[in-house]
Amino acid sequence: MKQITYTIGTEKRWNGKPIFADVARTWKRQACTSVAKVYGAYTTWDTSGGWPDADGNLIEERGFIVTAVDLKGYDDLVAINLGAHLRDLFGQTCVLLTIQNIDAHLV
Repeated sequence: MKQITYTIGTEKRWNGKPIFADVARTWKRQACTSVAKVYGAYTTWDTSGGWPDADGNLIEERGFIVTAVDLKGYDDLVAINLGAHLRDLFGQTCVLLTIQNIDAHLV
């Protein structure tokens, strides 16, 4: 079984234009809908992160995470294609996708 996780920034678009709160909420809803259509269910939470720019200054960004457990045994390409779709839909430079093999039990 695999856990599929998408991390999506909601601070700025690839062109540097800001993303307003109502747009970020819409993106989150669209991402959750897209993940649910493929994997059947999801979990989401808000997050923040950062990285150094070319001059060493810290760039911080709000975002959200959507994760799902692949119970259908899809090829990793399904997760990659969905991540690319979300990236393009939201006009982002990238979306972080992690795929982990897990043991999960519904108890």
